[in-house]
Amino acid sequence: MNDNANRRVKTHSSRRKVPIHSALIEHGFLDHVRSMRKRGLTDVFPELRPSKPGDRFGEKLDYNFRKALETVLDGNPRRLCFHAFRHYVKQQLDGHPSVSPKARRDILGHEATDVHDGVYGTEATLRELQRAIELLPFPLATEHGD
Repeated sequence: MNDNANRRVKTHSSRRKVPIHSALIEHGFLDHVRSMRKRGLTDVFPELRPSKPGDRFGEKLDYNFRKALETVLDGNPRRLCFHAFRHYVKQQLDGHPSVSPKARRDILGHEATDVHDGVYGTEATLRELQRAIELLPFPLATEHGD
C-alpha cells in the first residue's frame, strides 16, 4: 500500500505488502487488475472517485459503506464504518495462535511495539503473511459458488 492521488498512508509502516486472499483470486481479482493495467489505469477500481476535488478515495468509500449499512442494519445503530474491518482483522489474527504479532502488525500497518522489534526486527515473510490472510473468513467463497 502506497500513496497516490486518491489515498495516503500515515506512517512508514503503513507502506506495506499485503497478500491477496485466495478466494479473491478465485473470483477473478487478478484478472481484473491485469485488465486495468492493460487499459493504462493505475487504480484497481477507476470508476470509484472522490465526491469532490480535494477529497480522498477513502472518504467516498466510507460514506458509501455507511449508507449501505444504514439500509441493511436499519439505521446502523452501532455506527460501524469502513475502519471496522481493521478492527475485525486484528481481532481475528490476535485470537489465532499460529499468527505471530509481527505478521499481524505487518498486515495492519502497525508500528513495532518495542525498540528491539522496531530497530532490530525484520518484516514477516510473504509466506507468513499469506498464511495469516488465509485464516480470515471469506463469505463470498461459499455463498456464490462460482
